[in-house]
Amino acid sequence: MPDVPAGGGMYAAAHGAQPRAGSTRVLCIDGGGVRGLIPAVVLADLERRSGRSIARLFDVVAGTSTGAILAVGLAALDAKGLPRHTAEELRQMYHRHSTTIFARSSLHRLRGVVRERYSATGLEGVLSHYLGDLRLSDIGQVGPDVLVPTYDLMARRPYLFDSRMARADPDHDYLLRDVVRAAAAAPTYFEPAVLEGRTETRVLIDGGLFANNPGMCAFAALGGGQLAGDMVMVSIGTGSHEGEPLTFEHVHDWGIAQWFLPMLSITHDGLAQSIDEQLAQLLGPTRYHRLQAPLGHMRRDLDDPSPEHLADLDRCGVDLVTRSDAALEEIVELLVRRGPPDFRLP
Repeated sequence: MPDVPAGGGMYAAAHGAQPRAGSTRVLCIDGGGVRGLIPAVVLADLERRSGRSIARLFDVVAGTSTGAILAVGLAALDAKGLPRHTAEELRQMYHRHSTTIFARSSLHRLRGVVRERYSATGLEGVLSHYLGDLRLSDIGQVGPDVLVPTYDLMARRPYLFDSRMARADPDHDYLLRDVVRAAAAAPTYFEPAVLEGRTETRVLIDGGLFANNPGMCAFAALGGGQLAGDMVMVSIGTGSHEGEPLTFEHVHDWGIAQWFLPMLSITHDGLAQSIDEQLAQLLGPTRYHRLQAPLGHMRRDLDDPSPEHLADLDRCGVDLVTRSDAALEEIVELLVRRGPPDFRLP
């Protein structure tokens, strides 16, 4: 179905003014370790519904941490201009390679206390297999651009990988596998990534510390309020734990030891929820769609690659697709462009 012009048509009368046909279509994918399997399931469904690849549906794809694996993997094109990977292939990547990325040993818990928990060797091997020698500047010339937030320890400030910047300035151009390696460098899990540019060295860690939901980074990088009327954003989370209420009686005499882990959870969830609420206000319900799965009593581990945990996450993604059927149909209606379907899709 063609795009509905802003302010016109039966759909607009029912749902409000619609984005113009030339609107910037943005996909944002949260961080969350193996829980990236949840958005992978949703994106595979979106490709099946539309008959088009994510690279055809969106103009910009932003991803944090595990979301960067999906963002870069889905935006990268082959020599024929077709997606190197479908969302379904990346869904299977989590099932096949999570044990390689999070290779556990009897010492991995202790390693997380005295040094990083995992060697990056497995992660780097998987990224090399899926991304080869493509560079950030190769992205966006035909398909969508990508945005990947990280934090630069040398500069002590956020650093945003931006394929548009990489094409304009070689000093911001890196191998895609190094971009995602940096994005996945979560403290205590993997050591920081060191990237050598032409004029400076960057020591980078996971941007999930400040932008686990990369939506606001994307909104600002693309012009913010100047484009708000002509932007459609689809944001996909990696599952949320509502958690037990913390009563005054429970916390009033806590010290550093008791507050440490709850504060990490509060900061992580609070930032993501705040970004969600801000974007909903800025873009409105017809231009902003957030898909998030409740995890209930599922394990919180972001690094549990067991078949049982991955199966639970896969089912969680399928349940999210089922519960979001109407929303996904509306999203497809807003995103689909004229032209034949991508023949590589199942």
